[in-house]
Amino acid sequence: MGWGRWAHFPAGLVFGLLFILFSGHPWRWYIAIDGAYTVYVFGLAIGSIIKDMDDLFGDPQIAKPL
Repeated sequence: MGWGRWAHFPAGLVFGLLFILFSGHPWRWYIAIDGAYTVYVFGLAIGSIIKDMDDLFGDPQIAKPL
């Protein structure tokens, strides 16, 4: 279970916030969708980075050779 699995929650919050903030703007749908998609993609990327961190720094449970 990683962070990327839950990336849609902050994206949904950003969508709602931007939709409300730009309610008088004719491009509110596009602004809200683009903002939410950006948050979603970065959430997936950060989740993947955290999940695969041991590939970069080594698995701490594997003993190092002498």
